[in-house]
Amino acid sequence: GGAGKTTTTVLVATTMVEYFNKKVLIIDADPHESLVMAKSQHEEEGRKMIVDVVGVSVGEDEIEYVHKKVPERAMYAAEYVLFKKVSRVMRDNVEKYDYIFFDMPGFDNEEIRATFAFSDFMIVTTGFNDMEMERTRRFVESIVNNIEKVKRDKGQYFRVFFLLTRLTMLKDVRENYQEKRKKYLGNIPNI
Repeated sequence: GGAGKTTTTVLVATTMVEYFNKKVLIIDADPHESLVMAKSQHEEEGRKMIVDVVGVSVGEDEIEYVHKKVPERAMYAAEYVLFKKVSRVMRDNVEKYDYIFFDMPGFDNEEIRATFAFSDFMIVTTGFNDMEMERTRRFVESIVNNIEKVKRDKGQYFRVFFLLTRLTMLKDVRENYQEKRKKYLGNIPNI
């Protein structure tokens, strides 16, 4: 955590509302549900968020239900539930919104990959230190290339962008940016 995933999601989504007059929904797929909690806090304080937020976290009771009622999906129960929830939210909202964003956790698993079936692009946030850049490279190699291939095979568009966050040493960025970018991120476009 801490790479700015949720912050980036909120900033881009609110920019679409404020500057482009678009109607935006954020699907909070992060198990921490920080956006769902922020929405609740805003409502308790009598304030309204300018973007709509809906959570799709998966509860233990839902996983148990799949184990009992849909045993052929038991091995991937959490992914199955998440995919069903996201499918329902997308079906119910795709006509109501100009843009739908996903706020994702910073780890890889089948639950996370399930949501990519609904995505046209992904913004991967990363810090500028070697450890974070290496982790981003591995993430891109393990997930993104597979997603792009699946989307391409279906004739669908999918792009990946990366966003450097927490840039405190601008001199270091200027001096080492191209080298690190090539080493860790290859041909992924900047935003």
